[in-house]
Amino acid sequence: MKKLIIALLLAVFLSPSAFAGTSAKDVQKVIKEAETLRKEAAKLHYEWRDTKKYIKKAQALMKEGKLDKAMKVAKHARLEGQRAIEQAKREATHYKDLMP
Repeated sequence: MKKLIIALLLAVFLSPSAFAGTSAKDVQKVIKEAETLRKEAAKLHYEWRDTKKYIKKAQALMKEGKLDKAMKVAKHARLEGQRAIEQAKREATHYKDLMP
C-alpha cells in the first residue's frame, strides 16, 4: 500500500504539468470566469467593490507578462465573485432573521 501511495505521489509531482508555468491562456480563462461571476453578482445587486479592480489588475499584469501574479489576482477576483453570489443568495433566504 505504501509503495502504491509513493508511486502515485511521484507520478503527480513529477508529471510535466507540475513544472509547467502559468500560461496566458489559463490566466485569460480565470479572468473570463471572474468577469462572468462579477456580472452575475451585479445583476443580483451584490457586486463587491474591488472585484472589477482586481480583474483590471490581472489583465494589466498579464499584458506585462507577469503571468503568475496575474493568475493570483484573477483567482482572487473569481473568489470575490463567487462569494458575492453566495452572499446574495444567503441574504435572500435569511433576511428575515435580521428583522427585529
